[in-house]
Amino acid sequence: MRKLVMLLFASILLVACGNDEPKEVDDEGENVKAHIDIRDEIIGDSYQVMRIIEKAVEVDEKPELDIIDEYIEKYIYEHDEQELTDEEFALVFATSLMATRIDEYITINSKRRDFEPDKEKWYKTLATGEEQTD
Repeated sequence: MRKLVMLLFASILLVACGNDEPKEVDDEGENVKAHIDIRDEIIGDSYQVMRIIEKAVEVDEKPELDIIDEYIEKYIYEHDEQELTDEEFALVFATSLMATRIDEYITINSKRRDFEPDKEKWYKTLATGEEQTD
């Protein structure tokens, strides 16, 4: 119990001191880095949308849009209520951009856009908190 309390105290101290080390996020058994100034809720929501899009691309079918629409509503249309940091906004922007390109990733009577470069940019944005440009 004492070790647990010490670990908790050390964690709080690191956060309070403004540690700029990236957070570790579990990605189905893989650790990915997330910028320290991106809240866990936004990481989780953004990751969920990215994975929905990724799975849709894998099966080449348009995904159910309910969760994606809720994400857009919450973080784009109601962004004033979210008080996003610059790093959070960069991640939300990257995620939303991927959401708008769903039809381009899926081959529905069109030339297919490669999903992998956008996915790589998403992970870089998650880790750095900076918008990745083309």
